[in-house]
Amino acid sequence: MRTFQRTVLALVVAAPLWTRAQTPKVSAFESTALPEVVTSVAFTPNNQYLLLGTEKGVVARSTMTHLRDVSRLFVLGGDKPVVSLAVSNDNKYVAALNALGRLVLWEAATSSSAELSFELSSSNAKPQVVFSPDNKYFAVSSKLKVVIMETRSRAIVKERPAGFVTGLAFSPNSQQLLMGQSINATVTVWAFGPDSSYTLGGAAGSWTAKAGSVLSADYSPDGRYIVATYKGGGVALYDAQSRKELAASQLKDDITLVRFTLDGQYLVTSNETGKVKVWTLPDLKLKLSLHEYESALTSFALSADGKHFVGTDGKAPSLYDLSWLQLGKWKPADTEGPAIALLSPRAGSQTLNDGALYAGSPQRRIKVSARINDLSGVQRVEINGKLAQPTEPGGNRYESEGLMALEENTYVPLEIRAVDSVGNVTQQRYGVEYKPVQLVGAENYHALFIAVSDYQDEKIPSLDQPVADAERLANVLVDRYTFKRENVEVIKNPTRAELVQRFEDLAARVQSTDNLLVFYAGHGVWDETMGQGFWLPADAEDGNRANWFPNNQLKDYIASIQSKHTLLITDACFSGGIFKTRAFGEDASPAIEEMYKLKSRKAMTSGALKPVPDKSVFLAQLIQHLEQNPDDYLTAAELFNGFRTEVINSSPTHQVPLYGEIGSTGDQGGEFVFIRRKE
Repeated sequence: MRTFQRTVLALVVAAPLWTRAQTPKVSAFESTALPEVVTSVAFTPNNQYLLLGTEKGVVARSTMTHLRDVSRLFVLGGDKPVVSLAVSNDNKYVAALNALGRLVLWEAATSSSAELSFELSSSNAKPQVVFSPDNKYFAVSSKLKVVIMETRSRAIVKERPAGFVTGLAFSPNSQQLLMGQSINATVTVWAFGPDSSYTLGGAAGSWTAKAGSVLSADYSPDGRYIVATYKGGGVALYDAQSRKELAASQLKDDITLVRFTLDGQYLVTSNETGKVKVWTLPDLKLKLSLHEYESALTSFALSADGKHFVGTDGKAPSLYDLSWLQLGKWKPADTEGPAIALLSPRAGSQTLNDGALYAGSPQRRIKVSARINDLSGVQRVEINGKLAQPTEPGGNRYESEGLMALEENTYVPLEIRAVDSVGNVTQQRYGVEYKPVQLVGAENYHALFIAVSDYQDEKIPSLDQPVADAERLANVLVDRYTFKRENVEVIKNPTRAELVQRFEDLAARVQSTDNLLVFYAGHGVWDETMGQGFWLPADAEDGNRANWFPNNQLKDYIASIQSKHTLLITDACFSGGIFKTRAFGEDASPAIEEMYKLKSRKAMTSGALKPVPDKSVFLAQLIQHLEQNPDDYLTAAELFNGFRTEVINSSPTHQVPLYGEIGSTGDQGGEFVFIRRKE
């Protein structure tokens, strides 16, 4: 049975040298449950616990809110000090390594542990264990080698020789392992993923080549820097991407421990005499002296929220409040440029001779659009050298300022350049050509326009616009697109029975090669208790659902009509209820020939589950874009994305139009295509 002696764990804050710094209060407490000597410390990434490893191999836990509450988690065999503690970023695992090379991997969910054994050497000054940022792996520095293991299975993934490792850290993308090696005064970045390995320090010709062995090393969590400290007081900071030395200092005392703050703003060091200091990056200027311990620290740690520092010199740990430094929280590092997905025109898999990607378009003139995503946020996007703006505030879809002219059988160059907020750049080149298409069954277009302005029930207010709107849209489709007049019908103020009859007629008349457009303008109602939307025909009564036309019945008719493509356009309150699942306004620039082959059942609505104004901004923009469309082929998705933002910005109620699949009606992912009449 192990005996725990009464120990004082002090919460101490030293006044910083930086005169503008605030000095937090000093407090101290006693704990009868804490082991006598703490040799290793760590915070849990969720900032709830402080972990303590002791000289007798005990790993204990204290809550951050009640530091007196200390409980034992597990014990390492061998009765030797815990020399390294690590916690996975998902807070699921704790790893503890002692001086004999025994490692315990403790799982929080089950409070179970597995003990592994590694061969260590007494000359291996700092055996360490670290987790990868993605939690998949942990690495252990053992006698003359480093071992990488899979966290869940404990299986060895990679291992390699190493010369007395004194610094160990994963890269932010979890694909590289940084190793400071005391035996040859070098820092090696070992790539066990797709990247290449490289060495910093002695082999690079730096002044550090003349320095003594590596004492400590770290990789900044934001992916920008690598630091190494050397025997003789040397400190060197490297750019992790270019691998060039950014700054170097020759200090009086050796730096035995070094860590970056988790937001990458500062470097925290502890020297051989126990002095803890904070340095600015990348110039390595002293910001403050945090505290001076009685002897060199055996371990220190920084909390993930940037508010606390804890260190131990083999006696009582000291906890510091760093909140006044306003350090940022840890976040996954961003070392890659923005991701570019070309939406219009649609890029293919073909690569041209000059390395550009092929893209084809059925239109002679196109507005280029692309989706740009980045972990740190997008700072700037250029399309063919001109600044592009997001189509809506905070959005990730960017469009070219003007139209791009294409030629048949000729590749027109297109370049997109994107820069994220931390300076990473992605450039992508394309070769775009005009590729005309021929659609099968293009002449078989039918349309039913339903407009309800006048209601028989005086309690339901009449509307001014639906009939005029329906007639105007019908005329645009007949005059400019391949809708024949005899296949287009406008019904004004129909009763529920008349609506049912028209859908029965369509089901009997429309063939599997035909395309059908259904338009409705009038009142819409959403019944919260039923979770159901309704159209209100002319004979609808307020408070009586007998003559209301439910969305479920509408979807049944859409499913039963054997068209190739059906597009429903509704300009009514609560029209978003037609969607079975969440509707979307996804950007799409489909390969028209391919999309046309697939069956589609799509809806375009003026709003979601909210009222919309009688004077329809939605319909005005819809008609305007159909009238001004210069292209031979226009998909419903491209039409919608062309005016959606204008509707949101121009509507007095800031209505948000929706576009998407009508659930349970047989949609196979195709698209309705508007085809312009030849002059």
